[in-house]
Amino acid sequence: MAIFREVADIRTKRMLNLPTPVIVGGKPQTMVAKPSAELLEIVAGLVKRADAIRNRAVKPEDDNMLAVTNDGRKAALDVRMVNPILPANPQGKLAIAADNMVRIWNEGHALKVTQLVFSDLGTPTGSSFNIYAEVKRLLVEKGVPAAEVEFIHSHSSDKARAKLFERVRGGAVRFLLGSTKLMGTGTNVQMRLKAIHQLDGPWVPSDVEQRDGRGDRQGNLNESIELWRYVTERSFDAYSWQLLNTKANFIEQVMTAGSGLRTIEDISMSAMTYAEIKAIASGNPLVMEKAGIDADVQKYSLLRGQWEEQQWRASSSERAIKSRLARIDKLIPAIEEDAKLAMAVDEKTVFAPATSIAQKAVDAAGNGMTGLAAAFRAHSNMGGNIAGGSIDIGKIGGFAVEYAKIACQAVMYVVGPNSLEEIRVDRPHMNDLGGMAKAVMETVKRFTTASAELRAEYGRKTNELASAKQLLAQEFEYADRLAALLERQREINAELDLDKDAAGTQTMAAEAG
Repeated sequence: MAIFREVADIRTKRMLNLPTPVIVGGKPQTMVAKPSAELLEIVAGLVKRADAIRNRAVKPEDDNMLAVTNDGRKAALDVRMVNPILPANPQGKLAIAADNMVRIWNEGHALKVTQLVFSDLGTPTGSSFNIYAEVKRLLVEKGVPAAEVEFIHSHSSDKARAKLFERVRGGAVRFLLGSTKLMGTGTNVQMRLKAIHQLDGPWVPSDVEQRDGRGDRQGNLNESIELWRYVTERSFDAYSWQLLNTKANFIEQVMTAGSGLRTIEDISMSAMTYAEIKAIASGNPLVMEKAGIDADVQKYSLLRGQWEEQQWRASSSERAIKSRLARIDKLIPAIEEDAKLAMAVDEKTVFAPATSIAQKAVDAAGNGMTGLAAAFRAHSNMGGNIAGGSIDIGKIGGFAVEYAKIACQAVMYVVGPNSLEEIRVDRPHMNDLGGMAKAVMETVKRFTTASAELRAEYGRKTNELASAKQLLAQEFEYADRLAALLERQREINAELDLDKDAAGTQTMAAEAG
């Protein structure tokens, strides 16, 4: 994440602080509906199905935990999504949502305020019971003209939707119902928008943000907007929304670097296990606590992984620094002896060739620095590979001169006779013998300052060693917190009997793919 933030200009809504409408209550509000007897019976049936799946009494293709979870989500919205012949719940989620929508509709007649209603389940795409038609029926029953309620699914083309959005902005359409996919990005109808209602929990936090973002933006005639979520007690609703909230908070922490996290893994919204379904059916609050505990465990485990990596790096650095300091301690006396020899080297210093090729070059160009340069060029002209990586072509003032070939390029080194330190010659073109001779001289003279450079390096390395030791002495800041969370996680898992169910869990996101 640190590398990502180096190339990405992250600006969250909180950072931008744009002049958007005030959210009534300061945050999204939740309405809770009581479960009907039919819903409780369905949830009890889901427990039996989950029990059969757990005991492998059914084949995966006949029933599985993902199918159970999806049926649970549908039942939480309206039991008729599972069985169309079941009766409507007059105190159910859709009923209380419709009452709330009509309240806002009545209060906003003067401005002709508009409202968006989101549901990814129960869309009007088939012949069976659908949520959209039921919401419209309830609104019309409570006095809303049918013409003021529209479904985005009824407008398939871009041109038709553009006209629809214009009617919403003008206040002719007061209620627009749609799914996140069809009514998310690009739905610019915020001019008179007063409320956004989310009847179901979507798959990911970004979908929640997309829904709310249709109204929580600039260009609204209303000074405030209402954001509503609807949850049915003892259903899959609360668990789904808890997971969405946990994921959203975790992502926010990583994106803003508020907790120092460097990596993030997805907190999957999984198909529920048998124990979790049973806990929901019985109203066990542990299933809600579990989502938060699991997210915190992952968060602090990531921080511990970061700390462990830091410790490993500090330990490796400490070993490398100690080795280098020991090397410098032994090297300085030898380098100082080399420096004395280097002071005596000048243009008149004799080059003693060590190969027949170098000897021929010296015979032609003389035995000084120019002869050395000619010997190097002669070796380069011979071509071919060098056994052992380099060859000693001669000595000047006690310093060995080596020829090597690196990536097809001829390279020259000067080697100190006492320290055996190699310094690469930064030479000009091969045919510039005078320039090469000067470059060799400058390289030899570098041995006169090498001792001071090593002492300066010793000081820097000593400071680096102190920093590495300081890091190694640091304990994991959140060790006690993580230990307590892990213990609580074990307690919850044991009480919910989750360990036995892990093998049967599948990700709900697989359905979206």
